[in-house]
Amino acid sequence: MNDDTTPLTILKATDGDAFDFGGLGVHWKIDGPQTAGRFSVVHHPIAPRALAAPLHYHHNEDEYSYVLTGTLGALLGEQTVVAGPGTWVFKPRHQWHTFWNAGDTPCEIIEVIAPSGFEQYFRRSPQRGAT
Repeated sequence: MNDDTTPLTILKATDGDAFDFGGLGVHWKIDGPQTAGRFSVVHHPIAPRALAAPLHYHHNEDEYSYVLTGTLGALLGEQTVVAGPGTWVFKPRHQWHTFWNAGDTPCEIIEVIAPSGFEQYFRRSPQRGAT
């Protein structure tokens, strides 16, 4: 819903900052300040057979990953899942998880992070040269 205080925003495929961490790409699409902190959205291209993130959990954020192309593997607690295009994978806060490209072709996911904030982790990475 749009009102006079919220501008209509259209994002093109190439809009937003992007960085390749060597197997995991991060393309920032919607940052937290744009949603009053409710959520953020990043696009993750993942190289074939690449580990996207080591085993970890979040104290405050839920992650919702939508598979655009390829095959996403994920460990959610003690359950391993494999998801193809059109599938959502929910990674709730306080649950140990990891995810990877489970195929021999590139995988791309859209990740919704709620509430926002964790998208800044990638921006601050020393690998990216950020402080």
